[in-house]
Amino acid sequence: MHYRNGREAKNGDKIVKLDGRARFLAKIGGHMRGRPRKPKALKVLQGTFRKDRDGDPASEVPAEGEPRKPTDLKEAASTFWDEIVPGLVAARIARACDTAALTVLCQWWDRYLRFSSALDEIEEPKDKEARRLTIMTGIAWNQFERIAAKFGLTPADRARLKPDATPRRGVLARARPRKA
Repeated sequence: MHYRNGREAKNGDKIVKLDGRARFLAKIGGHMRGRPRKPKALKVLQGTFRKDRDGDPASEVPAEGEPRKPTDLKEAASTFWDEIVPGLVAARIARACDTAALTVLCQWWDRYLRFSSALDEIEEPKDKEARRLTIMTGIAWNQFERIAAKFGLTPADRARLKPDATPRRGVLARARPRKA
């Protein structure tokens, strides 16, 4: 297989066909993000904290408080807030600093419901308006799903999500001794 400029692909290079055009993805310098960073408090609780690598555990700013419900949410968004946010607060997943993200999550849910119901009311499915609403519904769902994943609103996302681990006092706050 060849690149767009005519050079032949070398062994180990990856060529992916997208939209009928060959695109080159180098083996080195790919677009992998890696694992998300663990909070320092969780490392202390698990006994994996190292001061030489992780720095001072007190330097991390703890998230406190509960998110406040905005007054300007539409009806569907407000209902969604009332259904979802109390559970996230009880699970120690949502904090006051998450208010903006939760607000946007609820707004995208409201948009998805509005576009979806408007799409259901269209009688002629081959209409340009139906195509536009289908695209808008898909965009609204994708944006909602992207933000919802950060709060663990699907079973797969819940499996990856770790609740806020605040350091405990006393014996529980001490790091476990390493095995030799």
